[in-house]
Amino acid sequence: MSKTRLAVIIPCYNHAHYVGRAIESVLAQTRAPDRFLIVDDGSKDDSVEVIRAYEGRGVELMVQENAGAHNTLNRLAKTVSEDCELISILNSDDYYEPQRFEKCLPLFENG
Repeated sequence: MSKTRLAVIIPCYNHAHYVGRAIESVLAQTRAPDRFLIVDDGSKDDSVEVIRAYEGRGVELMVQENAGAHNTLNRLAKTVSEDCELISILNSDDYYEPQRFEKCLPLFENG
């Protein structure tokens, strides 16, 4: 059985103070995601600059004018569903425990 491809998506709006911790929690996973995409939804603070600092570590960044949370999530999900079977949504002011995917993915992969 091939490995299930997992994407993590983060919609971000004016969370420069929090988004770094969210990103670090994804990068610290014991089972790394196959794709990690963040859309900045027209932030007026330094969110884009904070996120750009992680691009060299596998974080993809898309920047758009403010479209609202539901439109941003739909755009993220549509983009990553092209090459990933599972999508994990993380709010930009939240974080994951380090073994989240290692513990959860076998439940999907083993039925």
